[in-house]
Amino acid sequence: GKYPSNTIGYLYTKYYNLSHMINPILSFKMAFDIEKNWDYMAVEYSTDKGESWNILKSKNNSNWYNSTATHSPPPFEWNPLPGGQWTGKGDESSLLGGKNATIHKYNCDLKSLNSESEIMFRFAFHSDIGNSEEGAVVDDLVIEGILPQKDVQFTDDFQIFPNPSEGIFNIKWESKGRDMKLTLYDITGKTILSKTAIKKDNFNIDLHNFSSGIYFLTLKTTNKIVTKKLVVN
Repeated sequence: GKYPSNTIGYLYTKYYNLSHMINPILSFKMAFDIEKNWDYMAVEYSTDKGESWNILKSKNNSNWYNSTATHSPPPFEWNPLPGGQWTGKGDESSLLGGKNATIHKYNCDLKSLNSESEIMFRFAFHSDIGNSEEGAVVDDLVIEGILPQKDVQFTDDFQIFPNPSEGIFNIKWESKGRDMKLTLYDITGKTILSKTAIKKDNFNIDLHNFSSGIYFLTLKTTNKIVTKKLVVN
């Protein structure tokens, strides 16, 4: 069916940590049927847990937005557009071949954001009070990238026990004079605990106040990193 008029809809991703990746790329498949230069869809990103959002743009990338319009066609130019968006009816030709309603793979270089350790994205769909079409479908979203070789040195000089646990996880590692950084993520990738400059070789994490489920613990020294799954019963 057709999407509702005068509506804004959002589709959110989980949180991502790009800080350990070389040349991260946002990639997904999409097909769309959107009233041209009146309604549109764009990708936005937030680095402050959703408090503010920015349009995700890609310089010199023909595999991204198909319109740079900032307003609707004359004489009704009152409808604002962000200047980078997908728009156009499904039976119109796509710059990628076929039609807009043909499934195509889209990707955007995230190199300028690869210092972000907690970033999330959302698809923002805007429709005006006029005509409607069928909208858009998105599938197979993934962040592609390469981990630097120095960060892919998984180490076995530590233990986590018990795991699964009712809430207390004991961590033992051979520090050998190294400081360690600890970061704990929930299943969506959101950071829920972070500690730096850890010098003790025995300490514990208390997750009694968190919901039961799966969490991911990342331990990092100067040149080593390891990620382990924690299960809270």
